[in-house]
Amino acid sequence: FVDAEPYDGDHEMVSACIKGTREDQEVALVAHLYEPGCNDNASGVAALLEAVRAINVLIKAGKLKRPYRTIRVWLVHEFQSLMALCHERPEATARVIAAGNVDFIGQDQALCGSQLMYQTGPDALPSFIDHVTLSLMDYFHSTLHTWGNADSREAFFAAVQTPFWYNDNFISDPSIGIPSVAFIQWPDSFYHTDHDTPDKLSVDSMARVTALAATWALQIANARLPEALDYAEMVADYGSEAIKRAAEKRIDTVIKSVEQASDGLAQVETAFAEAWRETHEKVDYVRDRHLEAVASLRVLLNEKEMPKAASAMEAASDLLYSTAEIWQTRVHRRLAAFAKARKLGVEGPAEKTPPTRAEKRAAEIIPYRKIKGIVSHDELPADAKKAIERASKGGLPRLILFWVDGKRSLLDICTLTRLEGDGPPIDAARAIKWAGAMKDAGVLGFREE
Repeated sequence: FVDAEPYDGDHEMVSACIKGTREDQEVALVAHLYEPGCNDNASGVAALLEAVRAINVLIKAGKLKRPYRTIRVWLVHEFQSLMALCHERPEATARVIAAGNVDFIGQDQALCGSQLMYQTGPDALPSFIDHVTLSLMDYFHSTLHTWGNADSREAFFAAVQTPFWYNDNFISDPSIGIPSVAFIQWPDSFYHTDHDTPDKLSVDSMARVTALAATWALQIANARLPEALDYAEMVADYGSEAIKRAAEKRIDTVIKSVEQASDGLAQVETAFAEAWRETHEKVDYVRDRHLEAVASLRVLLNEKEMPKAASAMEAASDLLYSTAEIWQTRVHRRLAAFAKARKLGVEGPAEKTPPTRAEKRAAEIIPYRKIKGIVSHDELPADAKKAIERASKGGLPRLILFWVDGKRSLLDICTLTRLEGDGPPIDAARAIKWAGAMKDAGVLGFREE
């Protein structure tokens, strides 16, 4: 045993910047300074130090202009430093319009069994930075050599997009409100062992991700009206593709569920009709997330530029609406054809059923957050923890708190988390118990409609 106890103290972190010509907005790069492994996470820290060194050298040599926005570097304790910063120095985080978490990234992929994962932000905080990241990664995939070194012939560098998962991109939590992406090599055969040593590093991996992080930060730091117009088209294009993928995936899922069903015909027809309706809802859900990403471009613009960008943003929104309409029509046609071929007595999606008593009550509750960011259940009263555990039995949507904004009803949150599909859905009755337990614990407050 170790003789230890918790006590109040200070969290040391490094905060440094390349000053921009506009100092009221910043783009942040984050790495974890206090982890002892070579890859995890000396590699991420080294990548950011080299990225800002290179940018500074190029600025001083006159090959790069000073960025429009400040580029901020935070070298931190994972989770803890930024949580402390958000609570103790909110003015420091209020300036940041986008962040990139560069976790451990230096692996020799063949040796460590790794691939570079680039994580976009959560659905509850849509942002254009997701689409900028996707575009940058498409370019990243298109070349086999490290940027700026066209003579090299590296082995294939594996990279894959993954949905949001907790890292220091937790600052994408809407209660904090910094749109964030993350880069991490995963899995790693030597993760959190004493074998995480320099011989597991790859110079090529380090070079690629350092160039990626520097380019990502510079792109967003320098984005103004011309870039905002390009980004509007980018959001519309990637958003349209996301609508297509979501619709096709849902259609396949619905059809397979019927083909594999062992229930009676009446039950199969009921489930099919409900799934048909939810497929239409999913298309609208994905469309709406990307519409919000279009709206997020406003942060790049000043008052004089907003009218000039309005037509491009409207055109991007129109494309998303028209793409959604196309796929709503295709969903209906394909599922109707399938129902006819399988001789199901279903001609269209199920109508919404009248709300239950629990749903009516959930629609009256407007929860708001009393604690922003990560909630440590270890610090909650014992009775409150037990009540939350009981209410959470059967599982919860993983990011349910992200949807609590003081405006949405608890019933809205049940619907949105179901459509998000990250974790098991929660019905109104169980959501009321969960929210009540969180209220008693001091995590949530209620407004009543």
